[in-house]
Amino acid sequence: MSKTKILKNKIGWTLLELLMTSLLLGALGYGTLKIFTDGLKIWHNSSARLALYSEARLTMLLLTKFVQNCQGSTIRISRFNNNQPAQSFISGILVEPLYVKTTTGYCCGSGSDTITVGSANNPNKNHTRIYQQDNKLIVAYPYLVPGTDIRDKNAVEANTYYKYITLSTNLESLIITYDDSKRDKIILVSARFVKTGFQNQLQRVNLKQAIAVKRMHSSGYYAN
Repeated sequence: MSKTKILKNKIGWTLLELLMTSLLLGALGYGTLKIFTDGLKIWHNSSARLALYSEARLTMLLLTKFVQNCQGSTIRISRFNNNQPAQSFISGILVEPLYVKTTTGYCCGSGSDTITVGSANNPNKNHTRIYQQDNKLIVAYPYLVPGTDIRDKNAVEANTYYKYITLSTNLESLIITYDDSKRDKIILVSARFVKTGFQNQLQRVNLKQAIAVKRMHSSGYYAN
């Protein structure tokens, strides 16, 4: 066999090996990229769902404490305005303090606050309100300026204003209803939250809760 043939054979095998190596490297690269992309997708979606679950749990805890700390006969279920879903609003007169904590500082007020209530702090019997406004969950509560003479109704009215806390900016749906009981002793709450995850994939969390009204007619701590 001539030297030219041997050289040609060697060159041919080298090109084939190069081609095979390129294919293998391409397959490995694609596999690595796929694993990385899938891992990134799982991480982003899991983070979004974890954040939503935290917001959902805070919402249920707040609504549970609110219903249980309200004078039951003052509870009202409605909607904030005609642009909001029906039964996405609840209000009532608190007879026990309510601590509010949030995961967002989007709107008004601090990230958390204690709503101090009672006849001395709420002489005009103003309602505390929790409601859906677009994709936000808002807590609005009456605040009486310290030092106001609570015996003077006009002074109380002039020095009472509402403070606001945004509990969540990822609320998709809030439905608050009474159950079938004629005594209105159980309030059913369903809240659904939505957040974009990996490549704008929507992640949703939905929680439901049945809450017993503890103080139907009395403001006393041990009522009902």
